[in-house]
Amino acid sequence: GLMRLTLPVRLPLTVYITGFVCGLLSGSVGLAGPPLVLYLTSSRASKATFRSTAAAVNWLLASITLVQLALSRQLPPRLAESILSSLPALAIGALLGSVVFPALSSQRFRQLALGLAAVSGVVAAATATLRNLP
Repeated sequence: GLMRLTLPVRLPLTVYITGFVCGLLSGSVGLAGPPLVLYLTSSRASKATFRSTAAAVNWLLASITLVQLALSRQLPPRLAESILSSLPALAIGALLGSVVFPALSSQRFRQLALGLAAVSGVVAAATATLRNLP
């Protein structure tokens, strides 16, 4: 994104590879966002398309992953409690995001999306690395 590279997004292979990587990351570590952000940024999707596509893909992947986890009995026992306790913060964040979205230029939106994807990837990698240290 920083080098303004573009992907051949009309090629089905690019879409399938992005979908596969997002699915793999969602199913393994619950972090499907970074490849999707890179794909949408490089495809030069409009802000509205980017936002709605990201929301739809994340909802779909999260739903599939939760069903898979439930079927394999891997859901934490206190998951519902954790979700319910975070609902107020989630609602406030969603409302604030909806207010901020129209105020962002397309360029600033892309920068923010890429920055957040980079930070989430770095934090996930650092967390995994630090937890495996002796």
